[in-house]
Amino acid sequence: MAEVKKDLPLDEARAKLKQHFGGYSDTKYTEGWAKLWADGSFLPWDRNKPSPALADTLENYYELVGNAMVDGRRKKALVPGCGRGVDVLLLESFGYDAVGLEVSEGAVKAAEAYAKEHGSEYPVRNEKIGAGSKKFLLGDFYKDDFLKDVGMKEGEKFDLIYDYTCEYLAPFTRMPQLQSTALTRSCLFSFLCNEPQDEADVGSENVRSTGRFSTGELDMS
Repeated sequence: MAEVKKDLPLDEARAKLKQHFGGYSDTKYTEGWAKLWADGSFLPWDRNKPSPALADTLENYYELVGNAMVDGRRKKALVPGCGRGVDVLLLESFGYDAVGLEVSEGAVKAAEAYAKEHGSEYPVRNEKIGAGSKKFLLGDFYKDDFLKDVGMKEGEKFDLIYDYTCEYLAPFTRMPQLQSTALTRSCLFSFLCNEPQDEADVGSENVRSTGRFSTGELDMS
């Protein structure tokens, strides 16, 4: 098995990703992701723990996203490019019906395996709301095909989409014009965040200013 490269400097990781996806341009970008997960030695976004910025938002910034229940139903959340699924498990623990989407079959299998082994490490955060659900799907965030597998009705939208990989890495992997439409076409509320370099920064202005919050077509950043 190849040696796993962890904690690479940001600039080095970016350069390596750009070099890797240089051979998988346009519609072949899914093959690029599959190759990374099959090899398993270079997954710089994979930390085996949830996003501290997402956890901070759900825990401490209720006014931004509310809770996981609305009008007697559970909110639906989507994590595109979910990787090992840690953020999906976090959202489930807060009461969301969470869907993790991946273009790599290897990533979906890794997410399912991680959930089976570590799901108990994500306790219910609010007993009145209870736990939501989780589902990991193989699909392309830039296409609509996966929506039928989620069980979405026509015109129904996700209540929340959390992403810190797809939009960030899209310039390396997909045509730029897709970046601006992917999050707004099927979401009532989206939260993008470039992660802090240090978990000690979570909750600071430093972290919140790097996130982008949007509702529908309205950018609230």
